Amino acid sequence: KLKEIKDYKVEEVIEQIYNIVSNYKKYSYQGFGYLFSDYNKSWGNFLQDEVLYSKKEIENVSFEKVDKSLKIIDKYKREKYLIHGDFGVHNFLFNNNSLYVIDPMGVVGDYLYDFYFAIFSSPLIFSKVGLDYILSFFDDDLEYKKALLVVVLYIRMSRAFKYDKDNFVIYLELYNQL
Repeated sequence: KLKEIKDYKVEEVIEQIYNIVSNYKKYSYQGFGYLFSDYNKSWGNFLQDEVLYSKKEIENVSFEKVDKSLKIIDKYKREKYLIHGDFGVHNFLFNNNSLYVIDPMGVVGDYLYDFYFAIFSSPLIFSKVGLDYILSFFDDDLEYKKALLVVVLYIRMSRAFKYDKDNFVIYLELYNQL
């Protein structure tokens, strides 16, 4: 539960998130997106749809970084993985120093999406470590990782605006630093 994250070292929580995500399995499917609904989308199209939906909540936030990042992401071919799709603290349970995850949405996508989605699900996680630390996980191309990080942060910022207004400014400050 969210309050229990305070009882753990953030690096240990991120390490557990990494261990879960790094064990995701490749998934054979026609396209990317929500299982059984987004049959033929590319990874970039799926992300663009998520961003456009998010934009409705935060219209006054600059979109230029996200647009540039989506163009970078389109240059990369990504493997399909079955990912959680809503990987974050609201779906974390802690028991005996172990992280458990509940309530998957079922998305075919990039495992990095879930990794960043979890880290940016709470300022209790991302505000305690630097971006270099977050980007140090996985051996993917740094340009791609940075672009996906921007996109995920934007999506999470929109959700913070809608569901966690007290912390929205923390997301916005980080976004403006990128």
